[in-house]
Amino acid sequence: MKHSKIIFATLMAMLLGLSSCKGEDDDVMWDFSPIEIDIIISDSEGHNLLDPDYEKNIIGSEVYMTCDDSRHDPQASCVDSRHDVEWMWGTQPVTRVYAALYYGIRHLNTNLYSPSTPSEWILKIGEFPGDENCDRTFDLVINGKTHKLRLVNSFKWRRNDPQIDTQIYLDGKECPRRESINIIL
Repeated sequence: MKHSKIIFATLMAMLLGLSSCKGEDDDVMWDFSPIEIDIIISDSEGHNLLDPDYEKNIIGSEVYMTCDDSRHDPQASCVDSRHDVEWMWGTQPVTRVYAALYYGIRHLNTNLYSPSTPSEWILKIGEFPGDENCDRTFDLVINGKTHKLRLVNSFKWRRNDPQIDTQIYLDGKECPRRESINIIL
């Protein structure tokens, strides 16, 4: 009887060894963040001209963006609608997928995203899919002066890993990717 238990235990260990997933690639689910362009407009003294509390702000002035022959005026954002699930998806379940939702151009306070950090008033352009190739140009018009913006995103798979390279240009000059673009008037 003792030998049969040992044989049974040995067979079970062998079966478990045969059914393991060693050597097989695990399924990986990738999440890709959408691309957005953040713009600060300031004067030569460093005052944020998008701040409604600054007396010389440019709110209400001629500020708009053109893209694909369409004019986009800044939308005021008081609430980050991405978190308003009822408004965006009704009663559908929320998933891990974070699909890009094109808002055009928005005027908002960065405090919406990080309440614990100092806030800034910005223009936010986007969102654009982070997992697609694109080369898009925009005209940002501020009080009659046109600034050329260009977004170039390169996406490809290399050995089951995504390779993403994003560049943003203002008036032909490359901008740091993870920083807000500062336009000084």
